[in-house]
Amino acid sequence: MPGTAEGSADLAVTFSYTLVDTPSLKPAPPPAEVCRVVLETGVVVCRYADGSVKALLRDGNLCERAASGEDPLRDSWVVTNSNGLRVGTTDSGDDFYVAPVAVSSSTDPVTHHVMTTRADGTLVISRADGSRLVQFTDGTSIDSSAEAVKFGDRGEVNVSREGYPPVKVYLKAMEVEVEGLDGTILKAELQKPGHQGCVKLNHLDGSVLKLSSVGKLALFPAALAWGSESDGKLGVYSMDLAEGKLVTKDHSGSTFTASVLEGHTIDLVLKDDLAGELEAAAAEGVASDSSPQEEENADWSHPPRLFVTRPDGSGVELLRAADVRGFIRQREAEVEGGTAMLLREPLPAEPSAEVYTYVWRDWMQMHISALEADRQESDAITLLGFMPNVVASPPESTILHFRRLLRREALSESNREKLNVEIANMNSYREQEEQKAHELHVGDVRTAEEVAVEAELAKEMLKIFPMTALVGADGRTFLSS
Repeated sequence: MPGTAEGSADLAVTFSYTLVDTPSLKPAPPPAEVCRVVLETGVVVCRYADGSVKALLRDGNLCERAASGEDPLRDSWVVTNSNGLRVGTTDSGDDFYVAPVAVSSSTDPVTHHVMTTRADGTLVISRADGSRLVQFTDGTSIDSSAEAVKFGDRGEVNVSREGYPPVKVYLKAMEVEVEGLDGTILKAELQKPGHQGCVKLNHLDGSVLKLSSVGKLALFPAALAWGSESDGKLGVYSMDLAEGKLVTKDHSGSTFTASVLEGHTIDLVLKDDLAGELEAAAAEGVASDSSPQEEENADWSHPPRLFVTRPDGSGVELLRAADVRGFIRQREAEVEGGTAMLLREPLPAEPSAEVYTYVWRDWMQMHISALEADRQESDAITLLGFMPNVVASPPESTILHFRRLLRREALSESNREKLNVEIANMNSYREQEEQKAHELHVGDVRTAEEVAVEAELAKEMLKIFPMTALVGADGRTFLSS
């Protein structure tokens, strides 16, 4: 520091000190959740990054096993019941005392629901109808039906938490169902006496993928969900994963088999369903008298897929009634439900034809909107007071899908014969034109020597000789050599 006496020199003083960290009053953040499992009983088990485990029970009880802390709480189970009483148990089976937590209950005078708040942050709502909703501190909600509360092994349990898909547990049927935001449903059916366990994946369009506990996989296409004639076997792709074998059988009876070791085989049932009588007989429920075509008939073939393409790259496909039957039934169900619209118009160029125009809403957006509406009306939002949370609302308008079909009546037998005659005439005309083109094509029959000699003669004839110009009386000019 500078000196103050006259004539004295400046004096500098240095010193040092050590800062001691004081404990912060802010609590440490809880460990991150690593994984969670929803059991078939509706119990939720969570594991955290520090190794601790929690079990969230349907009745609001909480089982905790801490991986850190002071003895005897470390590596011991601590159970807290709905009344706030707590008890600890070591791995050796010895119980020890743990201080209880405070509990407060109140009754809603309007709904007569009993709301119980525990000091550890657990909220329990016992509804007047006997059902129960439990909300834990991490945001997990377990909603049990009145039947599940009364009997324990019957009824339905719904488990949800923000950031996770909702889970439904059917206690009596021993089924666990996970519903995704895209409309897909993953269902696990546990093994019961006389029934094999399996896992099913249901898509919103109606297709189902089923995997059994014995290693067999079955794919049910979407068209089977909308066809009344489906028997659960025809049109299904069955796979044996252990043997590496695929088998499928279509509605006409043809079978396709593919094996990793044996290759593939095709067993065709030769049936021609292009004629209109078969469709009419199927619609009227009358058995058709037409017998399967003989395999030796060279004029018969499976019905091909027919396309009409245009020079600009666009095109249309000619479909049979059986090809669009499932699509039409699906749209008709949506029209009755108010989510689709059908416009039928005549075709001016062809009086017997009719145009079907379908417009329907997007399934996925409607499904997400329904889930959001259910969440907003749930007791977890309307009855329990939580901290404010900004939630992105779904779009107000949905995507509209569009498809136009042109429907014509199937050909009768007489018109079918006329069509075959016209096609045969066209093929005959094409072959005649090819024959004429072949006959009119003239090739050079000269040899290479003859071509060379004629080329030399042409050169000699093209030599230039002296020429004089003569002018006639009429003014015309002549050249002479």
